[in-house]
Amino acid sequence: MKTVSRNGLADRRGYAPDRVLYRDIEPTAQSTMSLAITHFAVGAACTAVVLMLVPRVPFQRTLVVCGGIWAMLPDAWRFLPTSGARYAHEFHATPLANVFWFHNALDRADVGDSQATGVALLAVFLLVTATVEYRDYRTPEPVREALPDAVFEDD
Repeated sequence: MKTVSRNGLADRRGYAPDRVLYRDIEPTAQSTMSLAITHFAVGAACTAVVLMLVPRVPFQRTLVVCGGIWAMLPDAWRFLPTSGARYAHEFHATPLANVFWFHNALDRADVGDSQATGVALLAVFLLVTATVEYRDYRTPEPVREALPDAVFEDD
């Protein structure tokens, strides 16, 4: 990661607050973004709410984690080879990135990588998870349907 100051030089520690070049991609107003945990929390919470509305979906917890990862996919340009990173970074700044659980909208709303926003949305995710779990345990299927018929047969 290169750091560049206004005069084009980095200071001794390699830190320059003006701009950060990642893989030689210039930052733009649209390239500032939320923390990764913020995207994960929003994606996982949205997936949990959707799965709560759809009855009898297997592997719900796994799908919730996949929903969180899905929300972070537009940031994958940071890990792509340099040739593909530019195209992926351009996609990251388009409204189409909102397909990934409102990724672009969240980046625009949380411009300063706010840790407070990340913590608040992580708390919302935990609240949604607790609500979904409570709902699942509060309304279990009837015991008779859960047990095999052999339990209720007379000898």
